[in-house]
Amino acid sequence: MVACKVGVSNGTISGYERSYREPDSDILVKLADLYEVSLDWLYGRDVRARMSSCLVFTHIISEAEENYQVSLKDDPTVEAAVRDLVRKLAKMKITTLTKG
Repeated sequence: MVACKVGVSNGTISGYERSYREPDSDILVKLADLYEVSLDWLYGRDVRARMSSCLVFTHIISEAEENYQVSLKDDPTVEAAVRDLVRKLAKMKITTLTKG
């Protein structure tokens, strides 16, 4: 149980998962150690990961533009949809990690 391993209640973990509350720095360090990731990764500051993700998104958008003969770059609707999708995926990942 993640809550026991980092020294918080299940309700606190639930609050993190639902974005109702933010973990303090001590808990972030414990979570990083537990999942064997860097604090930069937890904060979304891993430049290498961001760059590779950026290239992947660029490729996906270019592929869709080519297949459907539409322009998607610099479209605020596409940007909003991608942001929403990534947020949902991040929440799913957090839920999966905290259930381990």
